[in-house]
Amino acid sequence: MPRARNIKPGFFKNDELSEIPPFGRLLFIGLWTIADRSGRLENRPKGIKGNLFPHDEIDVVSLLAALHKHGFIQLYTVDRIKYIQICKFDVHQNPHMNEDDSEIPAPTPRRKNRKKLSTRVVPECSDTTPADSYNLIPDSLNTISPAKAAPCSASDLKKNTASKSKKLSSADEKKEEFETAWKAYPRRPGASKKEAWQAWLARRRDGVDAALMVDGVRRYAAYIIASGQAPKFVKHAATFFGPYEHYKADWSVPEHHAPPASSTHTGFANTNYAQGIAQDGSF
Repeated sequence: MPRARNIKPGFFKNDELSEIPPFGRLLFIGLWTIADRSGRLENRPKGIKGNLFPHDEIDVVSLLAALHKHGFIQLYTVDRIKYIQICKFDVHQNPHMNEDDSEIPAPTPRRKNRKKLSTRVVPECSDTTPADSYNLIPDSLNTISPAKAAPCSASDLKKNTASKSKKLSSADEKKEEFETAWKAYPRRPGASKKEAWQAWLARRRDGVDAALMVDGVRRYAAYIIASGQAPKFVKHAATFFGPYEHYKADWSVPEHHAPPASSTHTGFANTNYAQGIAQDGSF
């Protein structure tokens, strides 16, 4: 189902993107609207054309290849199924909190290829920024200075990685507190510990206290038990530690909504009656 996404003015001035035909640039924007909240979708050219270009005759396959070549998307295969990953999607888009978590497997980084590509944006490299629009300060038309912009070459990437490590002390990057949180987090089928760690580390780099997130996990775990939610309705840990700061929520269950311990019902115990419409309209 198509979804509303964000686009910023700098998109139209990007030199790298200008090397792709106009329909390819329009395809790139269109992919954002049909990708899931993690920026992934199945690579089905006929379906993509039907959704985005029902009235135009274009070669979606070649345009996808061009976007992949220039580092704007990554084409990959898992279990013989072809997928598309939009690079840095989770950084530059803000999916609605009610969007379902991605059910598509993430691509596996091909680290051995990074040394061979020194001047091109590597599709699987999460620390590169393929478009000028991605260098805009959120909700602003002002661009970030070149010194602060994300790197586009392997040599710059090393410098950027080193500068990031300086922002965090060795204690910040230790996994002990994360392991505590992960162990206490409610189990959910298909949960990715790696993605959860990346989200955790992003929050730590934002200055979020580890103890705050651990406490949030414990409250959420107690909430899941008290409300009787089924595992499939548990939030992905990566989402919980994401920018929407679910770890700060109260996660308390009103007594009249908590299911009785000796309930004999088999179906109603898994229904979440505590979650409803908030004052701001969110669910």
